[in-house]
Amino acid sequence: MIDGYFLFSVVSTTVNITNDRAAKLARNALDSYSWTAEGSTVSDFQVVGQPTVIFHPNTKNSLDLYPQYTVTFYLGKVYPGGVNAIVVKVWADDGSIAQINTQSS
Repeated sequence: MIDGYFLFSVVSTTVNITNDRAAKLARNALDSYSWTAEGSTVSDFQVVGQPTVIFHPNTKNSLDLYPQYTVTFYLGKVYPGGVNAIVVKVWADDGSIAQINTQSS
């Protein structure tokens, strides 16, 4: 194992978004989210419980590091494609949504 962080440049350490705000922004992003699996489009899904919020650096432009939140929402059942969670990545500097992905265990 090696420390590969020397490859990256820390471009921003500015954090303008709190954990709670990141979770709210991520939840709002789910309002218009859908996915297609096994020939079905899923847009009416149920989120249960509180999300898991993790703060960490991530690359925004190739090798440039910015602070980011990964917010994981757990679903009330398993949906087509084996989906049981949705992961939303939120930039901590400006609150924009970086990515939304389904997750299956």
